[in-house]
Amino acid sequence: MPRYYFHLDARSNRAEDGKGIECDDLEEAIEYAQEIASELRQLNPPERIFGKYIVVCDEAGNEVKRLPLIPPSSMLLHARARRCPSRNPPSRRYCAID
Repeated sequence: MPRYYFHLDARSNRAEDGKGIECDDLEEAIEYAQEIASELRQLNPPERIFGKYIVVCDEAGNEVKRLPLIPPSSMLLHARARRCPSRNPPSRRYCAID
């Protein structure tokens, strides 16, 4: 079975996965990366993981997939929520999306 590595890429630096795991194929490796990203989203506020990625590399060190910790649709929601006008009631966490 091929071995895949799951690095945490924060643009300015990277936390390298020195062990990796064996997966049946790339599809299984991507599913594992999605689980890592989901767990990191649950454990961290969006501003802490914004712009960070799980980078999946094969045994040769080639990048085969890059997954944002915050999916693009969530980034749009988060960006719009941060720009909410102050006239919105404090009980509303997010503004309505136009």
